[in-house]
Amino acid sequence: MPQNIIECENLVKIYDAGGLNFTALRGIDFAVKEGEFASITGPSGCGKSTLLNILGLLDAPTSGKYLLGGRPTEKMKDYEKTILRRNNIGFVFQNFNLLPSVSVLENIKMPMRYKGISNSAAERKAFELLKAVGLEDKCRNNPLQISGGQKQRVCIARALANDPKILIADEPTGNLDIKSGNEIVDLFKSINARGYTLLMVTHDASLARKTNRIIKMLDGSIVE
Repeated sequence: MPQNIIECENLVKIYDAGGLNFTALRGIDFAVKEGEFASITGPSGCGKSTLLNILGLLDAPTSGKYLLGGRPTEKMKDYEKTILRRNNIGFVFQNFNLLPSVSVLENIKMPMRYKGISNSAAERKAFELLKAVGLEDKCRNNPLQISGGQKQRVCIARALANDPKILIADEPTGNLDIKSGNEIVDLFKSINARGYTLLMVTHDASLARKTNRIIKMLDGSIVE
């Protein structure tokens, strides 16, 4: 029986915007089980990215509880969150966040090198990950020499570098054409079939329908 890998209880996030409080999340309650592929949808400004940042340990809630793999995170120190994030979460961003000055292969190696993996081992694994996303022939190219869809495949390979339990994707198809966007979600589905948990924010209802579960947000709340 799959266990909950993400659990949120009454998450609230309030920002101080120049002396005026803005409530981005209003008591979020939900859970994601191991091996799920879930999408979070809703209009711009509804709190999707704020929620994703908290789930990715890039931000903290104002109040409420967030458990990652059964571990409460609200009282963790920053260095504890950094280690937990590095070992458990892979990120895929809309804007790719690839370094243009180094090769595709070097971009994928980087998370492994930060973790202390040797250069030779990191290079072998990076090449295997590139093969898995169908880009082994682009390993020596830099990111400026490949298409948007190919960049996102490199980002997915990089996100898998440290064998995370969860992939978190924030509008991963937002800068892609329809065909490339569908290919990326199909790639996510194949990764999910290998046992990874995936959580994807998207505005695209047709792509959300390809996931196992749709979580709809409105005005900082989950409405469906």
